[in-house]
Amino acid sequence: MFLRGKVLCILYLTCLPLFLYAQLEDSCEALFERHGFLEEGEGERAREWIQHQNARTLLALKIDPRFGEIKNSILKIQDSPDKLLYGSHEGKYVYNFLRDGGHPRGLLRRTTAKKYYANAPEWEAVLDIDALVAQEGTSWVYHGYRRLPKTHHVLIFLSPGGGDAFEVREFDFKAKAFVKDGFYLPVSKTEVAWVDKNTLIVGTDFGLGSLTDSGYNRILKLWKRGTSLEAAKTVFEGQKTDVFVSVMVLRFKGQRRILFTRLLDFFRDESFIYDEASGDLKFLDLPGDAKGTVGLNGNFCMILKRNWRYQDVLYRAGDLLEVNLSAYLAGKSAIRLVYHPPNKMPIVSVSKTKSALFVKILENVSGKIIQLTPTEKGWEQNVLPLPENGDPWITDIDPDGNFLIVGYEDFLTPDTLYFYDLKTRALKPFKALPPQFDASRYQVQQLWATSVDGTRIPYFVIASKDMKLDGSNPVILNAYGGFEVNELPAYMPTLEKIWLSRGGVYVVANIRGGGEFGADWHRSGIQENRQRVYDDFISVAEDLIGRGITSERKLGITGGSNGGLLMGVAVTQRPDLFQAAYIDVPLLDMLRYHLLLAGASWMAEYGNPEDPRMREILLSYSPYHNIRATAAYPEVLIVTANDDRVHPAHARKFAYRLSEQGHPFYFLENNDGGHGGGATVDSSADERA
Repeated sequence: MFLRGKVLCILYLTCLPLFLYAQLEDSCEALFERHGFLEEGEGERAREWIQHQNARTLLALKIDPRFGEIKNSILKIQDSPDKLLYGSHEGKYVYNFLRDGGHPRGLLRRTTAKKYYANAPEWEAVLDIDALVAQEGTSWVYHGYRRLPKTHHVLIFLSPGGGDAFEVREFDFKAKAFVKDGFYLPVSKTEVAWVDKNTLIVGTDFGLGSLTDSGYNRILKLWKRGTSLEAAKTVFEGQKTDVFVSVMVLRFKGQRRILFTRLLDFFRDESFIYDEASGDLKFLDLPGDAKGTVGLNGNFCMILKRNWRYQDVLYRAGDLLEVNLSAYLAGKSAIRLVYHPPNKMPIVSVSKTKSALFVKILENVSGKIIQLTPTEKGWEQNVLPLPENGDPWITDIDPDGNFLIVGYEDFLTPDTLYFYDLKTRALKPFKALPPQFDASRYQVQQLWATSVDGTRIPYFVIASKDMKLDGSNPVILNAYGGFEVNELPAYMPTLEKIWLSRGGVYVVANIRGGGEFGADWHRSGIQENRQRVYDDFISVAEDLIGRGITSERKLGITGGSNGGLLMGVAVTQRPDLFQAAYIDVPLLDMLRYHLLLAGASWMAEYGNPEDPRMREILLSYSPYHNIRATAAYPEVLIVTANDDRVHPAHARKFAYRLSEQGHPFYFLENNDGGHGGGATVDSSADERA
């Protein structure tokens, strides 16, 4: 490993004594005094600065002939008739949401299941988002729907501009129209669930005091059809310091149970069973950091994050347990083990049909799906015979039936859909995306770097088979490293067209903070241990250089959101290591993040800046506070959006401070689209180009 700069970096950043903070080039108060206006996006001064930077950046990009060429390549792939048509089964129909050049904002459509499986669908339009935008003059972005099981009653979610907040409208799948005088909720970060066709449980912005510090719902109300929202009855309340409160409705053989949950922080919660007759709440005394998920027969399951002893039985971290709610309410033994995964092979999702559970686990950052069927002797296990070394996922499932649709992809294998019949246990492919490039030209390797503390960090390298190990290859290195998010193999024809085919190499690093190896892999990179995440990323970069795959002059990095914070730290801690950085919708001011939009909800991940000890740690790596006038930074492109999750001020202030000190940078703030990217096909292509 290259030790140049690393030991000094660790000593300086993680063991920085308080007196050395006096050497920071600006005090935090002085920075806010100069840059605080950038937190007010509607202010005239901020607006003028954003417009100027947008114009400068777009001019620089669009005068480069490669920009138009790359954008057209992206649009061609997005508009290709070869795209794989994912479907969602709802009764006798399969629904699909199409977004292409003819429907830039999207078209919800349907066909019969028979025609869908025959690969000859005759699509019937259900809801045209582009027509709705033209009719109403609002830049709507479709955020999905929620259907009352076994009915045609649907709640449609529409976001103005693509942010996290959305409007809720009742829709009739049978009539293919919005319901006149039906349920309607104005734009907010809403929690909503069907109880029955005339009743909803709603958490939204009810007015003063109804939201948490993170900007989400604090209160849940029972709302009856035909009554005003103001008349809805409060059935559950959380605390202002919670992230939000949520509802789950469990249905089984015509019966239902309602569970309310307080998300205390991003990784801990408290759940209660709601008695509809009396209004009473029964607290579920279960591990607060366990991950709740679906179960069979009106019960639910949980994935343990730590060892837990219940009635003299020790269950292990990672175990999937079933909670029998009837037994729990009767004071009887209510817990049984469903599945114990092998070490460092975490469960990442659980789905259900009428008679079985399906868990997805990871083994060395590749997925497997296992069927778990209850028998008199326990839970029978059956591994679905899917390809290895890629990412399988359940794309559609009938919770009350006996089939599911499984998708599979890897870096070189196009998306393929399989039909799985629970009765025969037959797994058959029925749709596949045609190959978008010649995969035989490329190779995928999983390599390992060693981080500062000796931990081995895996990363994938996707490159031409004739790649030379002479340091001459241009590399894009991507990572995320937070919130237990897994970076898994994915088929990326756009990346191949605009990067790999031009001689580039793409690298995905599975650093700590993610969930690729379980809860401990995540926990080892949070709060006071956050520097480990950045050490891991830098170690992967050094390993790439040490192997001759690339060099400092050929190494670019990219990441968004929490990954944007990672990019900012990498650039400010090791500017000598990188040639360029793409920093997308990032967090960058780690002393004020908790005061901006949803930032308070992330304190379990990063720590509380109001705590003096955590403030010291956050200040040691906060990219915005660690820009130095004397440093030679790589060229950076900082992109943000009309984002109601991560405040655009993070990107604005970072760019402004670079500008003050004369460092090269480009800045772009998109007006359309939220944290997830562009609202239309064209704006998405612009952003990716």
